[in-house]
Amino acid sequence: MIIQSLTLHNYRVFAGTHNIDLTPDGVGRNLVLFGGLNGAGKTSILSAIKLALYGQRALGSNLTQKQYIEKLSQLIHLGNETLHPNDARIELAFQYSQEGQTSTIKVIRSWQRDSKDDLHIFVNKTLRQELSYDQCQSYLDGIIPAGVAELFFFDGEKIAELAEDESGTILRTAVKRLLGLNTVEKLQSDLAIHLKKEGVTKADAKTREQLAEYAKQRKQLDSEAEVKENELTKVNNQVEFAKKEISLIEQQMSEQGGAWAQSREDELKKVEDIVKEKAALEKQLRNHIDGFYPISLAKNATKALLEQLSKEAEIKENRAFVNKLDQLAGNQVGLDQSTIAHLKSSVQFDDSEVLLDLSDREYHQLQYQINDLAVKAERDVKKIRKQIKQLDNQLEQARDNVQRAPQQEQLEKLLNKLRTAEDNKTKAAITRVKLLEELKQDYMQAQDIARKEQRLHNELAAQLEYSESIENAQNAQLVLADFAHELSALRVKQLEQEFITSYQQLARKEDLDISARINPESFDVELIDENGKVINRKQLSAGEKQIYAIAILEALGKVSGHKLPVIIDTPLGRLDSAHRDKLIKHYLPNASHQVVVLSTDTEVDEQYYQWLEPHLSHSYEIQFNATAKASTLNEGYFWQQAQEAQ
Repeated sequence: MIIQSLTLHNYRVFAGTHNIDLTPDGVGRNLVLFGGLNGAGKTSILSAIKLALYGQRALGSNLTQKQYIEKLSQLIHLGNETLHPNDARIELAFQYSQEGQTSTIKVIRSWQRDSKDDLHIFVNKTLRQELSYDQCQSYLDGIIPAGVAELFFFDGEKIAELAEDESGTILRTAVKRLLGLNTVEKLQSDLAIHLKKEGVTKADAKTREQLAEYAKQRKQLDSEAEVKENELTKVNNQVEFAKKEISLIEQQMSEQGGAWAQSREDELKKVEDIVKEKAALEKQLRNHIDGFYPISLAKNATKALLEQLSKEAEIKENRAFVNKLDQLAGNQVGLDQSTIAHLKSSVQFDDSEVLLDLSDREYHQLQYQINDLAVKAERDVKKIRKQIKQLDNQLEQARDNVQRAPQQEQLEKLLNKLRTAEDNKTKAAITRVKLLEELKQDYMQAQDIARKEQRLHNELAAQLEYSESIENAQNAQLVLADFAHELSALRVKQLEQEFITSYQQLARKEDLDISARINPESFDVELIDENGKVINRKQLSAGEKQIYAIAILEALGKVSGHKLPVIIDTPLGRLDSAHRDKLIKHYLPNASHQVVVLSTDTEVDEQYYQWLEPHLSHSYEIQFNATAKASTLNEGYFWQQAQEAQ
C-alpha cells in the first residue's frame, strides 16, 4: 500500500480545502516529514487518515451512533467571527496491491454538523455505487484490518501506552489480531453455537423447557442490569456534578477568606492551647531562675571560687599532716627526728590564709551545685527559651489566621450551599455503591445461570447421535485449537527475532545484550539481560521503555506480512540524545517503504533534518494563524525554507 494523497476540507484546524501530496518520488526517498509547533495540527493528519479508513472505530471503542455524530460535529473546523463552516470532508487516495494486481482506491468520507457521515469509494476512478455505507466500511476493513493498522499508524501516546503497559494486555491484543487468533476465537464460538443448536433440537421437552427458562432468566437479568447501568451512569454524573459544585463553592469561599473561616475555631483553640503551654514553660523558667541557673551566669567567678576552695582544701590537708607528725614526735612513737624532718620536707607548706574554711561536705556540695546542677539548669533554660520562641511564632501565626478569617455569618450562605452539595455527593455515592453491589450480584447470578446452561449443553453434546455436521463441527474445534497453538508458537519465535534485531538497531551500545522472550500462551514479553536474568521493566527509564515499544511495534509490523506505510506522530518526545540519534538514523528511513513523520522543531531539529534529507520525498510545515484560528500547509520544513531563501 502507498498513500498517494490526503485532502482535508474544514477538518479540525484546517479551514477550507488542503490537498497534500504524499507519493514517494523515487527509490530511497520514502520519507514524508510534517513539521509544526504544538497545537498547529500535526495530529490532525494522522487522525484524518484513521477516520477516513475506519470511521466510528477511529474515534473510540463502543461509541453509540449519537456519540459518533457528536464527535464528528466537533471535528468540523470551528472558524472565527466571519467563518462558520457546517460541513467537513476527508479524501484519502492510495494504491493497493493484491494477488499481483494494483488498484488505485479513493475514500471520501464527508459529514455535516449534527449528521451522520457519508462514505464513498472509488476504485480505479470508478465509483462503487452498489456498495452501501456498511459495505463500503467492510470493504476498507478487508483491505486494511483495523487491528493491523494499529501496528503501522501510531503516535507518541500509543508508544507510551505500550511502553507503560505492565499487564501485557495491549501487546496480547495486538498479537492476537496479528495472528488472526481473534478470527479463530470467533470461529470456535460460532461452532459452539452450532453444536448447542443441534443439541437443543434433539433434546427432550423437559430439557428444552429448562434451557428456555435459563435463557429467560438471563434475559431478565440482562434487562435489569441494563436499567441499573443506566441508573449508575446518572448517579456517576450526579457525583461528578456535586464534585464540581463543591469545588466551585470552595473556590468562592477561598476568595472571600473561607479557607480561614473554616479553620477559625481551630485557630482560636490553637491560640488558647499555645498560651497555656507558654505559661507552663514560663513557670519552669522562673523556677530555674530562682534556683541554680544564676550560678551558670558567673562562670569566671565560680571557676575562681572552686579553684580557691581546692587550694584551701589542699592547704588544710597539708597542715593537718604536719600537725599529726608533730603529735607523733611529741608522743615518741618510735620515729626518729630525721624521719619526721624528711616527711615534713616532702609536704609543700603554704602559709596562705584560709579565707572560706569550708568543710569537706560543704565543699563537695558546692562543687556539685556548680558543675552539675547549674550546668543542667543552663541547658534546660536554653531549651525552654527555644520552645517559648517557637510558641511565640506559632501564636503570632495563629492570631494572624484568626484575623484573616471573616466572621461565620459572612459565609453562612456559601457554607449552607457547601453542606447541601456535600450531602448530595454523599447520597449519590451511597446510591452508587448500592447499585454496584446489585450489579455485582446480578452478574454473579447471570454467570451461575450461564454455567448451569453450559453444563446442560455439554450433557446434550455428549448424548448427540452421530451426524456428519456434528462430527465436522467437533473436529473443526479441535483443529482450530491445534492451529491456534502451533501458529502462536511459530509467530512468537519470529516476533522474538524481529524484536531483537530492531532493538539492537535502536538501543544504545550498553543495552545491546538485551534480548526478549515471549510466552506463546499469554504473549507476555520479558526482557532478558546478558546473564539470562529477567529485567524488571519498571526499572527502565522512560526513553528505554519507548525504544522497547517502538521495537515491538516494528517487529509486529514485519511479522504481520502486510506492506503498509508507517505513520508516526511525535516519536522522539521522551528519548535522550543517544536514543534519538539511533531512531533518526536506523528506524525512520527503514521502517517501511513509505514513512510519514509528524514532528515538532525540537524533535526533528536542524541537524536531524540534514540526516533525513537524503530520504525525504516531501516535507511540509504546518503553521497556525492565531487571528484566523486556522492552520495552513506550506512545502518545506522549518529550516529548509530559510536555507532556500539564502
